[in-house]
Amino acid sequence: SPSFPCDDGYFGSVSKFTAQFHNPLHFDAMTALIVAVSNMLHLGASPAEINGDLYSGNLSAVEFEGLSGNVKFNEKGDRKALYEIKNQQLSADGQVANLEAVGMYDAAMDSITFSIDPVFATGSSEVPLDRPEPCPSEMEYVSVSLGCQPCPAGLYKSSQSPQCIACPAGNYREVQMQSCTICPAGYFCETGAPEPSECGRGHAC
Repeated sequence: SPSFPCDDGYFGSVSKFTAQFHNPLHFDAMTALIVAVSNMLHLGASPAEINGDLYSGNLSAVEFEGLSGNVKFNEKGDRKALYEIKNQQLSADGQVANLEAVGMYDAAMDSITFSIDPVFATGSSEVPLDRPEPCPSEMEYVSVSLGCQPCPAGLYKSSQSPQCIACPAGNYREVQMQSCTICPAGYFCETGAPEPSECGRGHAC
């Protein structure tokens, strides 16, 4: 993009500026910053004292009619405005489609209004569970696509843990076994052993 010297002549004409939908937002954002800083200086704060925390704390007191509408902020520094809610949906062939507008969030009223039902990753508008249902014994939850899967060999499911954990030393577990089993005589089993290992000659197990 072309560059221009930042001098008095630069601001003599606006013909060089291309109109964009976000220009009013940029203007109002700078105006809010200037008003907040001006208010802090008026209240006795020195320029050296003005920092991010002090600015955020005073931003909630800023309110004016801007180019983009009424400008005011909540205690967190978020603008009290209308926000469009868009929902990323999959196309029929499973590819990511365009974002679809499904509703509005009113920050001033802290309310959400849906114009159409959003579609979740499951492909349905039914709200999914916020956590997976508990897996059966000797199975653990792996992912959304795989769901519950059997514990790998050498691991088992404890009632105190939702995930599979390693069998303790001196025990082993093959996939078809329901639980860890004590190592037989003449064999040794390290932590997480999928099967017993025979003791070498000259070693006692």
